[in-house]
Amino acid sequence: MHIAILPLVHRYGYIGLFFMMATEMLGAPFPAETTLTVCGFAWGQGAFSFVPLFLAGSVGNIVGSTLSYGLGRGPGYRLVHRYGRFVRLTEERMAKAECAFGKRRKLAVFVFKFVSILRLAVPLLAGVSKMNFALFTLVNAASAFSFAAIYLLEGRYLDVLWKQYGADVRPFLWPGVGLVLAAGVIVAWRYWHVKWGRAKRGKDYV
Repeated sequence: MHIAILPLVHRYGYIGLFFMMATEMLGAPFPAETTLTVCGFAWGQGAFSFVPLFLAGSVGNIVGSTLSYGLGRGPGYRLVHRYGRFVRLTEERMAKAECAFGKRRKLAVFVFKFVSILRLAVPLLAGVSKMNFALFTLVNAASAFSFAAIYLLEGRYLDVLWKQYGADVRPFLWPGVGLVLAAGVIVAWRYWHVKWGRAKRGKDYV
């Protein structure tokens, strides 16, 4: 369950953002993308400045990822298997992260910062696999800085674009959402239809 972000951001400011970004990497219910986008919106409203937001968001993420890495080098993997479901690290997510981590560890650490279901697991796996700490820190920092900048700018300029073009877009918004949902339902139906058909044919050959 996600906690309301905007009131916390306005109340606790940069320190609150740092805390939310750090603890999100340890399983707290602060979705980083939403948190940074909301902060970018608040920046656009004049409530905050970009540089402190950028530093609080990126450094908070780096600190949380580093703590997760440290847990991975210690007892973290056993704790995840026992208690991970309480902090959004389910067995299924860990299996996906392990598969994605593979041999391209540097790429995984950088890229999967942007994939919410894998972001929490990858630093832990980097620790478990004894990835070089200096290398992990370098790649993780580069990814965290990119991540923070992208979502802060998204929040800032989505607000600008909405103010400028919102009146023109609004009549098409709900029809567009409906089309996207309908397309999603059709794709899902076709996927499960094909999968079920293959499974049925497989049983027929047994």
